[in-house]
Amino acid sequence: MPSVDGEENGEEEVERSANEDENMSEDEDEESSLSSDESSSESSIDETENERRRNECLNDMADLERQFSDLKEQLYRERISQVGKKLEELENVENKYNADEQAAVQHYESEKLALMESMKHELEEKIRKLEEDKQNMDISADIWLESQSMNKKHRKSSDGSMLPDKRRKPAKGALARKRQNSLETKKHVKNN
Repeated sequence: MPSVDGEENGEEEVERSANEDENMSEDEDEESSLSSDESSSESSIDETENERRRNECLNDMADLERQFSDLKEQLYRERISQVGKKLEELENVENKYNADEQAAVQHYESEKLALMESMKHELEEKIRKLEEDKQNMDISADIWLESQSMNKKHRKSSDGSMLPDKRRKPAKGALARKRQNSLETKKHVKNN
């Protein structure tokens, strides 16, 4: 039986909602007749209000677009300025690098020349000392040979036999070769 009770409740609700719908439709008919008079006057007011609001929105939108365009242009100029500054910095760094490189090359060349001059002077000094030693050796050899020949003379003179003084002269070819070698060495040092 509970199902029967539920069916009766459902039928009552359907009847009640149908009655309410009829009441509402009658109210709406009355309101629509009243509102049609009011709506014609309100529609003209609404149209002018809508037109005014539309114009305000268009003006606001145009103003926003102008501000956006101005900001975009300002950002573009700032970015161009930043890029220009970066470019100048890069050019300065490149110029500094080129100057440092050129200074390093010049320093290298000057050090190279100074070292070559130093080596040249050292070699010339050695050659001069060797030539002095050679001359001293020649003089010493001459003195030694003279002393030897004198000793022989004294010995022979004490024996009673006098022989003429025979001094040995250095071979001309050997002296010429030594001088030629020394000249070639000097030329080689000067050329380097």
